Amino acid sequence: MAHLELPYGAGTLKAECRLNLRLLEPNWPAALTSAKVAELLPAAHLSSFLASRSRVAVVVPDQTRPCCAPELLALLAPLLEGKETVLVTANGLHPRMDPAATRHLYGEEALDRWPLIQHDPDAQDLVSLGTSPFGHEILLNPAVAGADAIVTLSVVSLHYFAGFGGARKMILPGVAGRASITANHLMLIERPNPGPGALEGNPLHEEMCWVEDRFRGRVFHLVVGLSEGGEIAAFWGFEDGRGFQEACDWVRKHHVAEVPRRFPFAVVSCGGHPKDINMIQSHKSLEFAHRAVERGGVILFLSACSQGVGSPHFLPWFRYAGDEAAWQDALLGRYQVNGQTALAWHRKSRSHELWMITELDDEAFEPLGARRFVSLQPAIDELAARFGDEEGLLIPHAASVMPIPN
Repeated sequence: MAHLELPYGAGTLKAECRLNLRLLEPNWPAALTSAKVAELLPAAHLSSFLASRSRVAVVVPDQTRPCCAPELLALLAPLLEGKETVLVTANGLHPRMDPAATRHLYGEEALDRWPLIQHDPDAQDLVSLGTSPFGHEILLNPAVAGADAIVTLSVVSLHYFAGFGGARKMILPGVAGRASITANHLMLIERPNPGPGALEGNPLHEEMCWVEDRFRGRVFHLVVGLSEGGEIAAFWGFEDGRGFQEACDWVRKHHVAEVPRRFPFAVVSCGGHPKDINMIQSHKSLEFAHRAVERGGVILFLSACSQGVGSPHFLPWFRYAGDEAAWQDALLGRYQVNGQTALAWHRKSRSHELWMITELDDEAFEPLGARRFVSLQPAIDELAARFGDEEGLLIPHAASVMPIPN
C-alpha cells in the first residue's frame, strides 16, 4: 500500500492508497539562479526601448497567476529611474486584492517605490481604443492606454480558451472593460474555438493580438516559465508580440503530455494555492484533466476554494441545469463570462462522475452536480473497491499539465 500526499490549498491531503495509478506530471524544468535570470534580462534592449519615454505603466498579474514579480520588478527598477511609473494589476474580471495579498505578490520594495492601481473593469474613465475587426469596442484602463511605454510581466501557461496565457492577454482581458472582455469571451459560443494549447484559428487570441498591435512600439513583454516550486525556469523579453511563439513552444514541451488512452478514473488535484483559490480558477484544472478520463468515468477532484466560488455571477446560472439549450440561448442573449464557465462545469458533471473534496459551503456546492467527500481516505477506499486493479490516472498538478490521449 502506497502513501499518497496531494496538494490542497496551502497544504496537502494524505491517504494510504492501494489503487493502480499512473502518475501524470508536467515535465518540470529546473529553476534558474538569480544570476542567470539577471543575465537573461534584455537590459540593453529595454533601456533603448525606455530611453525617450517618461510615463511607464508596468502591468502585473493578479494573485491567480504569480510570476515572481518582486524579482522582476527589482531588475526593472534601475531602468525606470526618473520615470513616472505606475503598477497596474491585470485583474480582468477578477476581484480586487487586499493589501496583504498585494504586498506578498509584488513585494514591499516595489510598492514603496511605485503607486499601485488595481484595475476596475467597471470604471467610468476607461479609454476607447476603437472597434476591433470582430465588431467589439475595446475599452482599456487609462493608466495603460495613456502611457508612453507599457511593460508587462506575466507567466506563460496553457489557457483553456485563449490557447495560452501571458503577454498579449495582459492587455485584453487584463486591463480591459467588462463589456470588452465579455464580447471577447462570447466568441467561445459564437465561433469555433480550438481550445487550450492552440493559437491558430482562435478568434479570442486574434482579438487580443489586434489590441496589442494598437500599441506597436509602445509595449514590451517580460514573460517567465515557472518551475515546480514556482521559481523562474525560463525567461523571455520581446517587444509587441514578437517572441511569444517561443514561449508557447516551451509550454508545449513542459506542460503537454501524451497518454496512451482515456482512463476509467482519475485522482486530480489542481496543484494547491493559488490554482484552487476559488471554483472558477479550479475549473481550468478540471478542463485539462477530464480530457484523459472516459465518458462516464470518475474524477476525484481536490479543490480547496478558500475564497469560495470566485464570483457572485457563477452559481445563478445553474438555474438552467435542466435545460442546456435554454442555458446556451441565455448566454447568447446576455453573455457573462462566468455563465460560460458554469456551463462548461455543468457539462463535465454530466459527462463524468465527479467526486469532490472542497471547503465550499453547502449552498455553493449543491448546484455543482458533484458528490462531496469530507476527506481523502474514504474517497480513495471507495475508488479501490470499485475499480480494483484497473489502472487510473494520478494528476497532482492538473492546472499545469494537459493530457492528450493517443
